[in-house]
Amino acid sequence: MRVLIVDDNLLWSDRLRRCVASLGYDASVDPTGEEEGGADVVIVNLGSPELDVAKIVQRHPGATVIGRCGHKEAALREAAMAAGCHRLATNGELSRALPRFLASLDPS
Repeated sequence: MRVLIVDDNLLWSDRLRRCVASLGYDASVDPTGEEEGGADVVIVNLGSPELDVAKIVQRHPGATVIGRCGHKEAALREAAMAAGCHRLATNGELSRALPRFLASLDPS
């Protein structure tokens, strides 16, 4: 399973990439959100004002898109769902639940 991390925060994205890779999945980082297709799961930093979530969803048809933001950022959460995110998670939720969530999406 291929996981794409769309995040311009280099420290967080590298940490997340290493976590995903340690679970045995192919993980890559695209800080701009311009990479086209091929991902099964896309994790997007909703806090980056430069990223267009709707375009990212369109670029990865069939992928499960997870939006990451703070739990108090209601406007970002609503906009992300309207743009096509399948799931929202805070940093803490992502850290705790990512292994279980990815395992539930893995077709193998």
